[in-house]
Amino acid sequence: MSAPHVVNGAGIQVGAPRPLAVLDIQHRGKPGKWADRGATYPPGARLQDPHIEEVDLTHRYVLAADRTLRLAGFNVAVIADGAYRDRWQRSHDYGAAVHVACHVDSGGANRGSVLYDRRSPNGRVLADAVADALGRAVPWPVAAASCGPDTNGVPGDEGERGFSVIAGLYPLRPTGLVYEPGFIDSRNDQHRALLAERPELLGVALARGIAAGWARLVANAS
Repeated sequence: MSAPHVVNGAGIQVGAPRPLAVLDIQHRGKPGKWADRGATYPPGARLQDPHIEEVDLTHRYVLAADRTLRLAGFNVAVIADGAYRDRWQRSHDYGAAVHVACHVDSGGANRGSVLYDRRSPNGRVLADAVADALGRAVPWPVAAASCGPDTNGVPGDEGERGFSVIAGLYPLRPTGLVYEPGFIDSRNDQHRALLAERPELLGVALARGIAAGWARLVANAS
């Protein structure tokens, strides 16, 4: 893939025919954690028991996001293996515009989150657009939030955990986001059922948000 056209050092591709979005299915293929399936519902379910796995829901919505982004004029690379540092480097080597760490959350809540590196102005624009698109698609509240090594003095909270999966992207070209569209074990029955039965909606919302946010960044950079 040829190098993208970049203006003002901000990593915005102006004039490139099809920006590249990398969709990173987390909890799959990490070294030493080959059996990691992410969160499950019911929690602690055995493999032989009926249950839902985060990695499967994520895979389903990523496929929907892939299709929708391509229709919107993006190239897409789906990755699902390697240590985080290796994934970041591959995204950079591909010349990606956006890198999304794709998850489903756990903890019983009734909300969705889109996290961005607090050092990244582009991240905030994209996260706001994705949160807006997801908020239009689901009946629970959705918010964009910054993340960093320690955002509030509480070690190991959502912001700090989110930062760990995109921390190495900011010095590179891709703008990193963490997509946590809902909770696999939400105490809200409607929330839990929508994730299990229609995760594709989450992928379409992700793609629409990326496209809208990218259009804003390109307009601002032109």
